[in-house]
Amino acid sequence: MESLVYFDKIIVEKPKVSKDCFYTNYILVRKGKSIACELRHKYEESIEGDNTQRYANLTSGIPAINHGLFAKEICFEFDLGPKEYNFFDEMLKKMSIEIFVSRFYQDPLFIKPAFIAKQADVILSNAACQAKFTAGISHDIVNYPADSDKIVVLSSGGKESLLCYGLLNKAGMDVYPIYINESGGHWRTALTAYRSFKQTDAKTKRIWSNIDRLYAFMVRNSPVVENNIRGIKSITDPLHFFTFAHYVFASLPLMEKSRIGHVCVGNEYVEPTKILTERHKINDVEFFPGVYDQSQAFDRYMTEWFESAGYNIKQWAPIRSITGYQVQKTLAMDYPELFKLQTSCHHAYFKNGKIQPCGTCQKCMRILAFCIANQLDYSLIGYTAANVTWLQSNIHRLVLAGDQELEHTFHQLSQQGFTVKGQPHDHIEQLHFDAHSSDVSNVPSQWRSKIYPLLFKKAKGIVQLTEDHQWQSVDIRQIV
Repeated sequence: MESLVYFDKIIVEKPKVSKDCFYTNYILVRKGKSIACELRHKYEESIEGDNTQRYANLTSGIPAINHGLFAKEICFEFDLGPKEYNFFDEMLKKMSIEIFVSRFYQDPLFIKPAFIAKQADVILSNAACQAKFTAGISHDIVNYPADSDKIVVLSSGGKESLLCYGLLNKAGMDVYPIYINESGGHWRTALTAYRSFKQTDAKTKRIWSNIDRLYAFMVRNSPVVENNIRGIKSITDPLHFFTFAHYVFASLPLMEKSRIGHVCVGNEYVEPTKILTERHKINDVEFFPGVYDQSQAFDRYMTEWFESAGYNIKQWAPIRSITGYQVQKTLAMDYPELFKLQTSCHHAYFKNGKIQPCGTCQKCMRILAFCIANQLDYSLIGYTAANVTWLQSNIHRLVLAGDQELEHTFHQLSQQGFTVKGQPHDHIEQLHFDAHSSDVSNVPSQWRSKIYPLLFKKAKGIVQLTEDHQWQSVDIRQIV
């Protein structure tokens, strides 16, 4: 395969900060020529404070973590604290490997043939970060006052963030939903929920960012991406594999103002099969078999990092113990008013002033299948009988994160008239606990006795993974 190093340097300028926004330039340098794209973040209130520049620096630097394979140098023209510098240095090294394995070897659908890796190419010298990382070092100490009862829910209008919001509210936490307006089509999926939340919850916040435009700029100027993919409706960004930390850091100015001590990400249960069967190493390259920044491992890393850097923030996901199938069921049955706000679609569009799902992308197929399998009223979230007819003809194309979740969904659909073969797996509708994907300690101790019983209401039991990788029933009292 050809070398992935294309740029001599990627420069991130020092962000300029004003009362309610900050902005910077990403500059790509190659053979003495440079091009730039401005990255902006705007808030609906003042973000002035002693730490605003620090937060602007952190947020603005995150997208660069995705480009350690493609440049000789990545230069931040601003200062970072020692712990912050270590964060970027570690994530550049970590994500270069993740991006190489995932995007160039395992799933190179959008990569030009000359840059696709064969198994023999998956070696550390190819997968390791190629860029030298430089930034100034500041020894200023962050002063972040945190309230352990307050939590931000990173909100998108999808089933996970809506369930997290309802669950944490019912558990008694002081919940602050923050919506990231990403300037592109992503915002359509959040718009219905955001408008409703803005009317009903005064703690709702919105951050506008043109981060999607920066991602598109980087892709347009990369030689590795195949720009002419025919017959594929949903094209994912093949270069940016590290995005969640951007949402977290962008929220810090608002979190500090309200002294918020927790940040919640809406990640559901992920089967740990690949980890447990040691399918996380190729040749001399060890990698994370999944999306690292959506994993329990990353939540733990961030919680430890926040503490070491003086922020006293805990990052965690309250619904890691239940599958996507069970998330949809629980949201619709236990939080029906929030269910009506759900939009989960890659190509949502306006119709008669309302956001509607396209009904045919993978997200829509997944949501509609879950709804039908659980006999939920899918019309409440915009789906029609015509969408069901289309799904019946295309159900073989449905992709889910876990094989057993797919088999269980197919089994349930077969009970609703779909001509599919499946197999029931009771654990799909139960709470899962295992050290790799859903450890009990994932939820802070003071909230477990409130959160897990709420999740248990619509579950068919609780299971724990044994040493020989079998599911064993346990009593809820053993968990909380």
